[in-house]
Amino acid sequence: MATSKLLGDWSKAGIVLRKLPASISPMAHARLYAQGEEIAKRMVEHIELQDLRWQPLSRVTIERKGNSTIYVETGWLKENLSVRRIASKPLRSTIFIGASPWKTHKPSGLKFSDLMIMLEYGTDDIPARPLIRPTWEEVRKELEKDWKKFMKELVKTGGWT
Repeated sequence: MATSKLLGDWSKAGIVLRKLPASISPMAHARLYAQGEEIAKRMVEHIELQDLRWQPLSRVTIERKGNSTIYVETGWLKENLSVRRIASKPLRSTIFIGASPWKTHKPSGLKFSDLMIMLEYGTDDIPARPLIRPTWEEVRKELEKDWKKFMKELVKTGGWT
C-alpha cells in the first residue's frame, strides 16, 4: 500500500477551514437574496412580454378588462411580487419569491397567494397560466452554474474576496 506525504502548512489550513463558514455565510446570504430578486424580475418580464405561451383570455374577460394582457389588469400583481427572507441562520438561509400570503390583491379582494395559485394552476373557470414554474425552469441551470462558480472561488480564495 502506497503512502502519501502531506505538504503545506496544515495548521494554517485548519484555521482557514474553521473560519470558512463564518466568512462565507454573509456572502452566500446576500447572493441568494440577489438571485431571488432576479427571479422576481424575470417573472415581471414574462408578464410584460407575455412570452410564456399562455392560453388567451376569453372574449368576455377581454371585453370586461378592455385588453387581452394576461396577469395585468391594474398592474398591482406584478408590482407586488416580492422576495423576502423567511429563515436565516449562520449556515442556512431560506427565501420566498412570489406572492405574499399576508397581502390582499386589492382589485379582487383575494388573498394574493391564493390568487397566484389560481393563476398558476388554474381553476374550474380559469385555465392554468404558469408563471412561477417556467421561470424557475428557465433560471435553474443558470443558478446551479453560478453557485458552482461561487463555491470554486471560495475554495480558491479561502473564503475571502
